[in-house]
This record gives sequence, structure tokens and C-alpha cells, in this order.
Amino acid sequence: MSVYFIFEKLGLALLLGSLVGLQREKAASQIAGLRTFPLITLSGALFGLLSKDYGAGILIAGVVGIIVLILISNLSSMKEGEVRTGITTEVAMLIMFGIGAYLVSGPSLVAVAIAGFVAVVLQFKPELHGFVNRLGNDEMKAIMRFALLAFIILPILPDRAYGPFQVLNPKEIWLTVVFIVGLNLVGYIISKFVGSTVGTFSTGILSGMVSSTAATMSFSRAVKTDPKWTARSTTIILVASTVVYLRVAIELAAVSPALLKNTAAPLAALFCFSLVLCFLSYKFTRKDHKEVSSNGKPADVRSALLFGLTYAIVVIAIAAAKKYGGSESLYWVAAISGLTDVDAITLSTANLVKDDQLLPGQGTDMILIAALSNLAFKTGIVAIVGTRPLLARVGGIFGLCIAAGVALILIF
Repeated sequence: MSVYFIFEKLGLALLLGSLVGLQREKAASQIAGLRTFPLITLSGALFGLLSKDYGAGILIAGVVGIIVLILISNLSSMKEGEVRTGITTEVAMLIMFGIGAYLVSGPSLVAVAIAGFVAVVLQFKPELHGFVNRLGNDEMKAIMRFALLAFIILPILPDRAYGPFQVLNPKEIWLTVVFIVGLNLVGYIISKFVGSTVGTFSTGILSGMVSSTAATMSFSRAVKTDPKWTARSTTIILVASTVVYLRVAIELAAVSPALLKNTAAPLAALFCFSLVLCFLSYKFTRKDHKEVSSNGKPADVRSALLFGLTYAIVVIAIAAAKKYGGSESLYWVAAISGLTDVDAITLSTANLVKDDQLLPGQGTDMILIAALSNLAFKTGIVAIVGTRPLLARVGGIFGLCIAAGVALILIF
């Protein structure tokens, strides 16, 4: 171990300790501040260096020493009549000691990231408390459902193929469920915290993050109830449907970057074309726009199970189409599955391309076909639920998007 290495680690320990100490000093912490935290982190690094020669027992002794010092400080405060609630600073002291010790044997980047996180959490206490206070019962239930899906069910599922054509992997299927529910949950919580009323474009973006199909249904009904909603509902539906292309890109990036690379150009072209139409729609009807309530509900366990079932059906259908029907049948599967949901066909196709069961070109075509099929389905929703003026606007613009998509498929 070189002298340069030792001084580098000790210096970084002092800097990280000073960062957290600066925050605690500014917050007027009674137990530790700008001087104490650098010393604690430095002591952690020194004990880490000593443990390389004298064993892990020296680190344990260091942790015990920090705990004893914390207890003595708290006892002294109690004797002086000070009343403190919470042990945030005490926990931060233990973490910073651990960071100092970790610096000796682990990557510095990890230690820096953890120390930065500690400083941010300490600094944004009011905002974090305000965030929690604004969470309602529905939001808490949605978060706990996500925890159930991601941290309890997912780890115990087998990671092997079952079923027809040996294409049903329970862990892989459930991972896609967790991903979609998480994406919907983030969109829902953002929409709740933007406020009860948001602008037209914001409503469209947030609704698209949750469900563009649900947004189409909801705002088509709004127009049926009040025709004055026609202009703003048109833009909201268009923006929500444009966000779908971003969702697809995020899903591909998470599952199959290779397929994203192959799909990026036509997907970006469709996104830009649709976005231009959104702005044009807004420009020519701006005087009719007013603030509207955000839309969307958090995903529950029932919808998660339904998505998982849809995903499994799509995977089996693709496998059957590959074996018995050839390329044309794959595209029919994409068109049918994309009617109500683009996520399932996107994630199933991405996984098949990742596992070399589909060519990237086939995957790109299937995703584009599913996206266009979804536009056709939403046009049908507007026709059934909405009004003729709304159908004329939305149907006409979706028709242009579908035509552009078909052209892109033929080109690429």
C-alpha cells in the first residue's frame, strides 16, 4: 500500500466528512457539526487501514467507540435538560464512520455516492416530510403494492422457462410487470404533486405516463358531457399518445438496448411528427384551452396481474406464430396485441430480441405496427365515447400519424 494511496483515501474521507458536517453545522445540530463529521470519517479510514494489519476486530472496536461517544453526548444533553427527537445525526455519524472504513478497500465512487446521498437526505428534511404528508391513502397503498410486487414476489419466482414452446419465464414476466407498474406509479405520483389543476400539455404528458388509452377514454367522455372541452381534449389526447413513444424508448433501453438502437430512428421520427401535430393543434385552438384536472390512477394488483397475463399470452402467440405462421403472422400478433396496450408487445419483443429469438428488424416492425394499431384503437374509442367534432380532429391527426408510420415501416 503506497503512501500516495493512503493520503488519497484520508483526504477523500476528510472531504466527504466535511460535506456532511457542513450541512449539520448549517442545521445547527447539537451533537455533531463541521468539525466532528470530518474527524469521524477520518477515524473510519484510519481504523480501516489498521484492520488490514490487525484484523476486523479493530473495526468493531471503532464502531463500538463511536456508539459510546454518541451515548455519552446524549446523556450529557439529557442532564442539561435538552430535549431532542429523532436520531438522524447519530445514524449519519455511524454511516460516515463506515464510509471512511469502506474507502480503504472499496471503490471511491461508491463512497462518494453514499456520502452525497446522506448530505442530500439531511438537507431536504422539510421537503421529504412535506412529500410524505401530501401522500394520501391511495398513494400509500399504491407504493405498498409496488413493494409487494417488486420486493416480495419477484425474488421468489423461478428463473427458468416453462409452458408451451418453453418461452414462459416467471421471473422475466414478473419483472416486466414490476417495470410497468413502477413506471405508472411514478407518473401517477408526479401528476398528484403537480397540483390539482395543470396546463393542457402537462395534463397530456402526465396522462400519457399513466395510460394514454385511459386518457383518451376519460377526455372523450368529458367532451360528450361538455362540448367546450373539444379543443383541449384533442390536444391532451394527442400529447398523451405522443408520450407513448417515449415510454417505448424507455422500455427498450431497459430491456434491449440493441433493439432500441435499431428502432430509434423510426421511433424518433414518429415522435417528432406527432409532437409537431400536437403543437399545431394547440396553436389553432389556443383560445379554447383552459386549465384542466390531471388524470390517472395508480396501478393496482389486479391490473398488474392482467398485464402479466397479457404479456404471457403475447409471448406464446409470438412463439406460435414463429413456428407455424412465419413473419406475416408475427405482425398480426403485434397488431392485435397493440390494440389495447403497447407495453406488453414492446417488452415481450425486446426480450425475444435480447435472447436472439427474433431479428432486430422484425422486432422494430412489430413495435411500430403495435403503436399504429394502438392509435387505431384509440380512434375507435373517440368514435364510440366522444363526439363527431372530436373524432374529426383526433381521427384526422391519428390518420396522418398512421400513414407516416406505415411509410416508416416500408422505408426501414
